[in-house]
Amino acid sequence: MNNKARFARQFILPLLTIVLLLFYNNCGKSFEGQNGELGSSSLASAANDVGANFSGQIDSNFMYVSTSGAAWGYASDLKNPTKTIKVIFYIDGPVGTGQYLGETQANLDSLGPRSGHYFLFNVPTAFINGKQHVIYAYAHNAIAANLLKPNAITYVAYAPKAEAIFNQQIRSFVQSNCASCHTWDYAGLYSGPLLAPTPFAGATATTNRFIQKMSGQTGHSGGVFCAGGVNSGICTEIQRWWNAEFL
Repeated sequence: MNNKARFARQFILPLLTIVLLLFYNNCGKSFEGQNGELGSSSLASAANDVGANFSGQIDSNFMYVSTSGAAWGYASDLKNPTKTIKVIFYIDGPVGTGQYLGETQANLDSLGPRSGHYFLFNVPTAFINGKQHVIYAYAHNAIAANLLKPNAITYVAYAPKAEAIFNQQIRSFVQSNCASCHTWDYAGLYSGPLLAPTPFAGATATTNRFIQKMSGQTGHSGGVFCAGGVNSGICTEIQRWWNAEFL
């Protein structure tokens, strides 16, 4: 081996390897969820994407969009079950008329035979505004034939904004009276009984499930804490909290 070949083997090739590793480590960030919110993807899963081998035969179920704006479901290529596919989202209209929201990889584990092909996509905050929207999800690329089944999903999502009101009176009440049966905190109560049903579905400060339980309207094994009705006891504070969140 001459000196030039030896120099290339001992110095140039290792240097190129280091450069390539640094490049992939940095560029791997581009495969993570956009805006810090859009589901779970990684360099490894992107490298495992079905890519040009996409068969067009899709197994999918766009399951729900939660009241916090989390879109969940699964999608896979029936002919390439070991590969993952991309899911692309549009809002308030299909591709061509709707607004592009973003995309993620359907690469999450969950229970059942489709583990490894689930997706989670958090709707951007601009569309978590208490108004009705429709989300369309597409597998691999955004064309009508690739729309995820069963169809687009209509949702209304809400962003919590009044934790300070909760902390003033309700937190101490919950800690004193509910801890034996529930592990409720602000987020759990907000997304659970306070938003059941949602304001869009007709709930008010006096008809949400939380105040109904506390006033004994729906039955509550933990007791009745508003014996004088929804305008007594802790129920007055629940109304104040509800109004601060949704009005």
